[in-house]
Amino acid sequence: MFWRRDKRQPLSARQRVDLELLLRRTVEIIGSHRIQQAEWFIDLHDLIGDYALPGKTNDDDLISVVEQAVRKAMPDCQTYPSLVIVAADSLDTLSRYHGADPEEESKKRSSSNHRAAKVELSDQLIADPLRLTMEIAFQYSVHFWHQIEPKHPLDLNPVTTQLLPICCGFGFLASDASLYDSQWSLVGYSGWTLSRSGYYTAEEIGYALGTLKTLKPEIPDNWLDRLRPDSRQVAEYVVKSRAITPRENRLFDAIQIPSSKCDPQKLKSWLEGDSPDFALAAIEAILIQKQIPHQIEKATLKISRSKDPSLIHAASKLLGQIAPASEALKQRIDQLIGHRDIAIAVEAIHSAVDLGMPLSKHIKKIKRLIGQLGEYGLLLVQKLNSSTTDLSVLIPDICKQLDLTENHKDQQPWITCLLSFLSAHAPDSEQAIQQHCRSFASTQSFLDETCLDQKSNELPSS
Repeated sequence: MFWRRDKRQPLSARQRVDLELLLRRTVEIIGSHRIQQAEWFIDLHDLIGDYALPGKTNDDDLISVVEQAVRKAMPDCQTYPSLVIVAADSLDTLSRYHGADPEEESKKRSSSNHRAAKVELSDQLIADPLRLTMEIAFQYSVHFWHQIEPKHPLDLNPVTTQLLPICCGFGFLASDASLYDSQWSLVGYSGWTLSRSGYYTAEEIGYALGTLKTLKPEIPDNWLDRLRPDSRQVAEYVVKSRAITPRENRLFDAIQIPSSKCDPQKLKSWLEGDSPDFALAAIEAILIQKQIPHQIEKATLKISRSKDPSLIHAASKLLGQIAPASEALKQRIDQLIGHRDIAIAVEAIHSAVDLGMPLSKHIKKIKRLIGQLGEYGLLLVQKLNSSTTDLSVLIPDICKQLDLTENHKDQQPWITCLLSFLSAHAPDSEQAIQQHCRSFASTQSFLDETCLDQKSNELPSS
C-alpha cells in the first residue's frame, strides 16, 4: 500500500529564518541598489576570463587578477588586506583573516600603504582558481564587516560574512565550490573523497539565490538550469513559493518582523499565526524580552508537536518560561525529555528544572546524555546543579567524566562544573571522588589547585 508523503520545505525553519534575517541585515548595510546592480557570474570565466583555467598563468598573475575582480564586485573598503600564500599545513582551513591592530590601522590609513590587515591563503588553492576566488571573496567580506559600526553580534560570524559575496554575484561560484566529490583509483585501489568550502551548503546557497531574486529586475537567462542540482531544487522551490506568499509572511522583505523591540501581544499574534518562520522568530524575540505574553501555552504546545526539529527545539525553550505551568504543559515537557533529538531533550530538561519539575523518572535518559555529550554537556550539568531533585544517583557518571579529563588545565571549566555538581549532590564530595574516580590522585591535585586559586583571589590587595 502506498501513501502520499507530506510535502516538506527543503530547509529547516532554523535555516530559513537565519538566512532570511541575515540577508535582510546584509541588504540593510550595503543597500538594495547594490544587489540590484550586481552581475551574477554564471561561471568563473565570466569573472576572470582565461585565468579560470588552471596552469594557464603564473601564480602571482592569477592572484592579482582574482583580487582585482573580487574588489571590483564587492563593496568598497577604506583599506584592503594583503594576500599571502602559505603552506597548507600551517592553516586549519583554506584561508585565514588577520585583522589589523587598531593603532597600526590608523597609521596605515594616513600613509600611502592601505594594507594593514592580512589574508593567508593555502598554497593548495593555486591549482584551483574557483576555490581561490571564493576564499578571497569570503575573506574580503570579513574585512568589510570589520569596518561596520555599530556591529550586530553576528556581523563577524561566517553566517553573516559569507552571505555578502552571494549578494554581490558570487552565488553560482559559491554553490559550485561548496562541495567537491572526486573519485580516484591507483594500482588496484579506488575510492572517493568529499571536501567542503565555505560555511553554507549548496542547498542553503540555492535558498539565498531564490530569495535574492526578488531584488533582481534582470537575471541571466535559464539561471536555474545553470545551478547544480541540489542548489537548483531549493532555489526553484523558493521562487515558486515566494510568488504566492504574501509579503507580510516573508521575513526577508516584510515591513515588520518579530524582534525583541516588538509589543508582546504582536509577538503572540505571530506565534499563533500560520507562518512557522515568523513563529520561530517570535519565540526567539519573546525569550530575549523575558516578558512572556499571556495565554501562549496552547500555541507553544502546538509548535512543540511540529515535524520540524528546529521548531520543537525553540518551543521546548519557551515552555519552561510559561507560568503557571499546566499539567498538559508538564506532560509535554516530560515527553520532550524522551525525544531522540539530543538538543531537544537537553532543552526540555532545562525547562523542567526552570519549572521545578521532578527529574526522577528521567534518570536513565540523563545518564545517557551525560555519557554522550561529555564536556559538551557543560550547560546541562550546570542546570542540573540547580535542580531540586535528589540526583546523587548520577555521582558515578559525574566521576567517570572526571576520569576522562586527561588534560585538566585545558578543561578547567568542565572540571569545575563537575566538582560543583558533586558539592551540590554528594554528601561528601571528596569521599565520592575517592570511591568512584580511578585517577583520584590527579583529580584531587586539580581540586587542591582550584581551592588555592580561589583563596588567593580572596586575599585583600596591598
